[in-house]
Amino acid sequence: MNLKRENLTAFLSAIFFLCTICETYAQVLDRNKLAKEYYHENAQWFLDNTPFFECSDKQIEQVYYYRWEMYKAHIRNVGQNQYVITEFINDVSWDRDPYSTINAATMHHIYEGRWLKDNRFIDGYINYMFQQGGNNRSYSESVADAAFARYLVNADSNFIMQQLDSMKYVYDKWSDHFDSSKHLYYVAAMPDATEYTIASIDASNGTGGFDSGEAFRPTINSYMYGNAIAIARIAAMKGDAATTQTYLRRAIELKRNELLKPKEYTRIDKLIELIFLTSKDLKLDDQPEDELEEIIQTKSSQAVESRLTPVNFHDECLIKIQQKLGINFIKQTRVAYSDKEKSAGLICAISKAHKQGKFEKFWFAFHPHQRDFLKEFPKSYVSYGCGSADNTFLIPFLEFEPFVKNMWTTENEERIYWHVVIHKRDNKFLLAQPRNEKQDLLDITKYKI
Repeated sequence: MNLKRENLTAFLSAIFFLCTICETYAQVLDRNKLAKEYYHENAQWFLDNTPFFECSDKQIEQVYYYRWEMYKAHIRNVGQNQYVITEFINDVSWDRDPYSTINAATMHHIYEGRWLKDNRFIDGYINYMFQQGGNNRSYSESVADAAFARYLVNADSNFIMQQLDSMKYVYDKWSDHFDSSKHLYYVAAMPDATEYTIASIDASNGTGGFDSGEAFRPTINSYMYGNAIAIARIAAMKGDAATTQTYLRRAIELKRNELLKPKEYTRIDKLIELIFLTSKDLKLDDQPEDELEEIIQTKSSQAVESRLTPVNFHDECLIKIQQKLGINFIKQTRVAYSDKEKSAGLICAISKAHKQGKFEKFWFAFHPHQRDFLKEFPKSYVSYGCGSADNTFLIPFLEFEPFVKNMWTTENEERIYWHVVIHKRDNKFLLAQPRNEKQDLLDITKYKI
């Protein structure tokens, strides 16, 4: 009995000690001082709404408070107790009217903004997305998942349950991007908001991430998994067992797929390969390329309008090439040409400019069947249009072929292709040769016509 009393006394003493420590440390964080330091005349709004943070690394601390300052700048009041979060400070042409929202960023906005103490900001934003049509599915999204994560912070069960029917409606609309035979969702790079990734550029056959390239992407499937789990949990809160089971089953079916199983990659080639091989466009590899182009165009017409006008200057490049060589080429496939006498062959590909810092890159794919095609002719050439016909490069195949061995490749049992990457640095154009230890960038400016 005495031992129990001693243990109880020790336990209560420890609790008192810990509370004393917590009280002491609570006083260390001077919120008023931090608010004045970082927010100046706007300090009170942040004191009323945001968590405060102190770090021995001042740079990390500055980034934290800068992010909250920028977040506030993106909160837009659109009516009485109605708010949205914008992606851009200034309106852009691809915003959704009338409030300049973009559903691609909504889940990130909610995840970060869920800590705001004034519920009006995120309540208004979620209501706009689900009750007023703001989530128009222009981009793949996980807004239901983010909204449920916000509920875990403020515990407003009535509010989150009011969103359930709309969440189910939006989720079910995504069936137009669902392949029931594979139990996977597919989407092109641009409406997946991943248009600038290397994998997306490759999935669109090297033409640029804004063009076609529908694929069973980990992004959209992960989003839909998260949305399904959120809907199931909210339905359980309402006592709707049927909806809970339906969406749990959908989540489980998605998770069983290899695409969503975590993998460790030591080379980016493998990640590119995963996306490339699941591209619906490239599964048609055995079909003629001109027929493939027609299928791609048909599919892409169902997608949302591109933020930028797709490049299409093949014909302009071809005119320059024909004038340079004095040869009249006839189109054989989407990118392959030959003359009437079958004495000259040409592969002509084009690419948008992809910004990387102050420089630009242009991405292409070179396939074995293209190499074999060029070998059939006494004279043959490869041509790459970089951004416009003004930057057309014409390289004799005999001179180009030795460069191929120094390019990165994507390779598996079914196919191989080489990554043709051209850098623009000032007025020079440089061909990437990553496997060449002596010269990883080769000046090809001389081939410009």
